[in-house]
Amino acid sequence: MTKDWTPLAHHNMAFLGSILLAACRHLAAVHQNQEYFKQLAIHYKLSSVRFLSEAISTAIQSVSDATIATVLMLAFDEVRDMKLIW
Repeated sequence: MTKDWTPLAHHNMAFLGSILLAACRHLAAVHQNQEYFKQLAIHYKLSSVRFLSEAISTAIQSVSDATIATVLMLAFDEVRDMKLIW
């Protein structure tokens, strides 16, 4: 499985940020230093959104697979947050 997403993350900063966002969310749930990982997750989320915005605005005819994967990972993070609120 890592063979599939590693090349995408290597060439797409938005996707890399979304992977690091997911990692920080997990670490915040299991690690003692939760506040640090929560702040780091916010940093990666904002970074991903910024790079994603640039990728979408510069796409001429179509968006890349990494852009679609980034959108899905950010949507998953939002759904995850909604479950924690409810």
